[in-house]
Amino acid sequence: MGFSEGDIEKGKKLFVQRCSQCHTVEKGGPHKVGPNLSGLFGRKTGQAPGYTYTAANISKVLILSLLLRYHME
Repeated sequence: MGFSEGDIEKGKKLFVQRCSQCHTVEKGGPHKVGPNLSGLFGRKTGQAPGYTYTAANISKVLILSLLLRYHME
């Protein structure tokens, strides 16, 4: 099962409403309460340069692209 094309405008609106208070997405953008999300896909959790993570988050072995693939199968 592959990904279906999403609604870009709806996704943007949802990100602004639910995520942008804590995260930025621009490459090199600042961290807020949560880390910058640029380069998220394929990166292990707890690895955004310059963001201070908890020990629990650093020790997770979760890669977003693998998680999404698992949920789509």
